Amino acid sequence: TFCLLMPNWVARKKNYRELIQADMFYLSPIKPYVYEMPQWNERPDHVGENGLTKPYLSSWYIHAGTHTDQLQQKLEQHLRMLSNCSIEWVTAKTIKGLKWKIQKHQKRRL
Repeated sequence: TFCLLMPNWVARKKNYRELIQADMFYLSPIKPYVYEMPQWNERPDHVGENGLTKPYLSSWYIHAGTHTDQLQQKLEQHLRMLSNCSIEWVTAKTIKGLKWKIQKHQKRRL
């Protein structure tokens, strides 16, 4: 069982599935996380003067053993009940599916 916060590009790596070898799903906020660089670290070019950065989209990579599908279904039910909440999330079996759901959600809000 694991729940890891990682950049979405990790799932596109060539050997990703071979390394993970787990049935899982992804959970992502509609609004991307914003990361803040520590003050002691040298600021790369892609980081703003205020120390804020979002160089990549991140999602939670979730695996719950034999309960993975059941957990995703329960989480989706819970998220539907919270649809009026200011923090909005989507789940999907693939990163591509997450991207599609986020875009669909953003179009509805326009």
